[in-house]
Amino acid sequence: MTALGLPGAIEAMETPIGIPSSLLERLRVVKLEGGVNFLREQLKLLDKLAQQAQLALSETTKLLDEEEREDGELRNQYKNKWNRYIGLTL
Repeated sequence: MTALGLPGAIEAMETPIGIPSSLLERLRVVKLEGGVNFLREQLKLLDKLAQQAQLALSETTKLLDEEEREDGELRNQYKNKWNRYIGLTL
C-alpha cells in the first residue's frame, strides 16, 4: 500500500486541513540529512549501483551463454557419454 501512496492518502483524508503528519516527519528527516543535496547524492549513488548491477548481469549472462555453448559442443562430441545436466534445467 505504501508504494501506491495509500497510507498518506488515507491520512490526508482523515486530516481536514494541512499536510499529513507522516509526510511532515519524512520532510523533517530529509532536511536533517542534508535536504535536496542529500537526495541528489542518493540519486547519484543509486545510479552508480544500477550501472554496477547492469554490468554484473551482462557479465553473468555472457558466462552462462559461453557455458551453454561449450556444453553443447561437448554433448555433440561425446554423445551418450556426456551425462551432465543441461544448464537450463538446473
